[in-house]
Amino acid sequence: MLQRLTLASGLFAGAVLLAAPAGAQALAADNLVDGCVTVFDPAVDYFPDKTTVEYAANFSVAYFNSYKVVTVAEPFQGGAPETYVLLQCGAPAPELTGDLAGATVVPVPVETIFSASATHNPMLEALGVLDRLTGVSSLAYTATQAVIDAGAAGTIVEFAPTFTTNLEIILDAAPDILMTAGADDPAYRTLREAGIPVVANAEWLEADILGRAEWIKYIALFFNAEAEAETVFGEIDAAYAAAAAIGASVPAADRPLVFSGSAFQGTFYASGGASYVAQAIAAAGATYVFADNRDAGSIAFADLEQLLDRASDAPFWINAATTYVTLADIAADEPRLAALPASRSGQVWVYDRLATPSGALGYWELGVLRPDLILLDMLKMFHPALVPDHEFVFYRPIATP
Repeated sequence: MLQRLTLASGLFAGAVLLAAPAGAQALAADNLVDGCVTVFDPAVDYFPDKTTVEYAANFSVAYFNSYKVVTVAEPFQGGAPETYVLLQCGAPAPELTGDLAGATVVPVPVETIFSASATHNPMLEALGVLDRLTGVSSLAYTATQAVIDAGAAGTIVEFAPTFTTNLEIILDAAPDILMTAGADDPAYRTLREAGIPVVANAEWLEADILGRAEWIKYIALFFNAEAEAETVFGEIDAAYAAAAAIGASVPAADRPLVFSGSAFQGTFYASGGASYVAQAIAAAGATYVFADNRDAGSIAFADLEQLLDRASDAPFWINAATTYVTLADIAADEPRLAALPASRSGQVWVYDRLATPSGALGYWELGVLRPDLILLDMLKMFHPALVPDHEFVFYRPIATP
């Protein structure tokens, strides 16, 4: 089973045009991933490598000879759609009318990017363009070692380490784009007015677990790296399907009950029945206790008894608080949770196996790109005999006496 992707190396340094009959459309040999077109030909399709969106519902792309029209349907929760025109560098700007009038124009491929979310890091790394990342919101909240190293070397700067956007740092660096974390920020208007394109990345709004991972294709659009994204995501998709086939083989009678979530300030937050977590539980040959719920986000239980009624028969509890190391920690937090069958048997699972000293978790970074590894971890929890060679990537169990 695939554990880590072997990524193709080597970027094409220029676009090579193929000869075509007069009046016919010509194709560039490959997308130009470095540099600009030096001699523009309006008959040439400069994006022969195109992407197709299969699972993600929150972004789309349409191709034209020298530009792409990219739309994010919901750039942040409740936000109106945003459209960007990604113009091949070296090509003349198209006349934008109608719905495209006033759209943000971004020359591609971009050479520098500021990122507001650590979830982008593994995707940039997988695409082979991590060296173009020059700014992150906070180094303390990244688990990607190459980014941590670049920050220590001074090649990546922080622009919001205290959760407040530092406009001066961004304006001084003048990145080609700033990619958001799927949230709005009053500072973005100032950046746009200063000529720095702000583009939304809202993969967290995808309910489908593969849809979140497919945002690697969205990021690739800004680097003309569609071919690489198709290859990388294709491997992930195939690995997820192979793991899901193992889970699908589990008879209904052998599917254990599972609940997921943790308490915060007196309220227990469980994953919704339509969430990506619930989807992964089902794919791993288990039954989620809230499978009848239709929320894609979290379900809040201010009254813990409501949760206990549903969780009392579940032998597994996943995505528990990262502060739980032993059963005693659960008992100190909430004795009623410690009395659950999952707690007493040690089947409480925490997703902090990949953690940095500052508390950043690989589950929230690599896990977004690699749902196949999350699924394999869950299979190992629920049905260890089905994946005997898999070693846990994200999850660890609590210790029991």
